[in-house]
Amino acid sequence: MALLGRRKPGFTTTEAVDPRTLSDAVNEDNIVTPCPAAEQAAGQPPVEEPLPANMAQALAQFVRNHSRGGYLVSLAQLSREDPNVPTLYEQMTSDPACGDIRSYKTAKDTYLYEEGIMSELYLMLNALALDGDDVNTIVTLVRYNSKVFPTVTPLDYFFRTPFSMTQEQVDAAVETILATGGELADIAETQAPSGNRYLYSTDHLTPVYAKSLAEFAEAND
Repeated sequence: MALLGRRKPGFTTTEAVDPRTLSDAVNEDNIVTPCPAAEQAAGQPPVEEPLPANMAQALAQFVRNHSRGGYLVSLAQLSREDPNVPTLYEQMTSDPACGDIRSYKTAKDTYLYEEGIMSELYLMLNALALDGDDVNTIVTLVRYNSKVFPTVTPLDYFFRTPFSMTQEQVDAAVETILATGGELADIAETQAPSGNRYLYSTDHLTPVYAKSLAEFAEAND
């Protein structure tokens, strides 16, 4: 059974910061946040895991190992590499010994992870990055930042890891978002005095408040 697929690059941890404690959503540490449990375990004696009793439990342990390294496991990718994985996944979900394994579903995939290892924001950011859907990634993050912090989102936010979009990708996605309307009609743009562009959700921020947040972000950069 090929349960040893390559781990996705681009999620290297740098500093023990939980994004839920941050008050500034445009801080780069938001994007490179390590999983707290993995950081706490650093330097500790290794914990001996019981040997898996079956292949479904082996899949669960594979997911745990990746989670503790800060990685999600793509169910679609594993299924392409091994046709037995969908069946094992179903067995795993009904096995009490695998009760700590959770799934995070996006429009493109289902990602597996160990419960309690990753923060909500870290999980969401990495799933979006793995999906590779530029429009949905930008819209989701803009709405999240506007609602939770609240703050506006600079376009260069998406140049950084784990997104690593190019200028062309960001420009094309933003143009699509602002021109689409409908379900995306709440996404609007504001600019700081420098001319730097920011996005925000009108469901959570007024235009005046968004502009003041952009000015504040630049003044404190």
